Amino acid sequence: MKVKSVEISNIGIVGHELIEINKPLLLFYGDIKQGKTTLIFSPKLCFGGSYPQDIIKHGEKEAFVHVNFDGGSIRREFYVAKDGTTKDRPIQFINNGVLEKKPTKAIKQFLNPFLLDQNHLFNMSGPERDRFFIDLFGVDTSELDKESVTVEQEAKDLRSEIKGYGEIDLTTVKKPDIASLKLVKANIDAENEEIKKKYEDARRVISNHNITTRLREDERIRKSKMKVNNLKEIDSLVRRIAEIEESNKIIDQYLAENPPLEHKKNPPEPEYKPTTEIDEKISQCKADEVRYEVYLERVEDNKKKEQKAEELKAKTARLAEIKKAKTAKLAEISKDIDINGLSFDENGNFVYDNTSAGMLSTSQLMTLSSELSKLYPDSMGLELIDRGESLGTSIFEFVNKAKAEEKTILAAIVGEKPAEVPENVGVFVVKGGCIK
Repeated sequence: MKVKSVEISNIGIVGHELIEINKPLLLFYGDIKQGKTTLIFSPKLCFGGSYPQDIIKHGEKEAFVHVNFDGGSIRREFYVAKDGTTKDRPIQFINNGVLEKKPTKAIKQFLNPFLLDQNHLFNMSGPERDRFFIDLFGVDTSELDKESVTVEQEAKDLRSEIKGYGEIDLTTVKKPDIASLKLVKANIDAENEEIKKKYEDARRVISNHNITTRLREDERIRKSKMKVNNLKEIDSLVRRIAEIEESNKIIDQYLAENPPLEHKKNPPEPEYKPTTEIDEKISQCKADEVRYEVYLERVEDNKKKEQKAEELKAKTARLAEIKKAKTAKLAEISKDIDINGLSFDENGNFVYDNTSAGMLSTSQLMTLSSELSKLYPDSMGLELIDRGESLGTSIFEFVNKAKAEEKTILAAIVGEKPAEVPENVGVFVVKGGCIK
């Protein structure tokens, strides 16, 4: 994929320019802050990534960079949104006449970042290097990682639940037979009720007898008083003697027929069967029933705890399977990596010369960068150099380098345009964002 031209519109201070990539070396001369760097690095905007909010030329609403290459083109557009912020539209990557659905991913397959930035790997942090290698070699363990996180959380929750049960006392508690005790108590109560009934009946008979006796005594007393009164009136009531005597005969006959009765005493209080012992047994049995219910709850909790333990065992086994599958997948990927000393550990982190991503030395990074650069195709055939005058390299050396590496070098140089340049070198003067 060789770049043929770069079209720039309203980027930075640049208005609209079209740069034909048709020579090994293109030199952009001019004073500082005239737009040279913007021009030579504008192709990088098409590769994605961040951009400054003032990327669009002052006073304009739209901007773009369009890179044409053999077999297609890449275009990235920027615009000022209604809220005043600068936004970009999705990158358009046409490759062999086909619009790529995932342009950023497709571009990375063609782009050699080490040719555009020799410190590409050096400037990354450890996690960024891990991410770079994961993307580069297609290390996709996301499904396994996602499941691992889910299963690990479930296992953690199970451990917490199991811990919550604590130590469960499973000392056997027999269910008390309170029904039998209550039956014994009911029989005793029935017998005592019968005793009480007989006692009450006896008291009722005696009470009725004593009532009758009192009535008869009252009648005796009344008759006796009548006799006394009659005797007292004999002398004064001679005329009535016959009548009184007759009356007395009747009274005597009544008294003879109704001798005095004796009062009966109430029967003694009956002796009931004692229930204290059975009441105590029933009370104890009720307490045993409570303990038995607690015991049943403990048995149920223990079943749940054992079930949770089995679930935890299954989760732990699944985590081991996931780890094994991930390790095998990474080992397979590591085996296919054609860079000596580079591999992935079981956690998906890359290791080079037995050194983790964040601990690589400068020499290791340089060696690794050189090896990685070989994995990419010829890329876009560009090398971008800012402040080329500081390299102390002659135009001829730049040309030789470009020819040897079969690419085009775009270099920005502060200073005046040289009087004479080789035919295979493009020279441009940049002033105020315009190529003169």
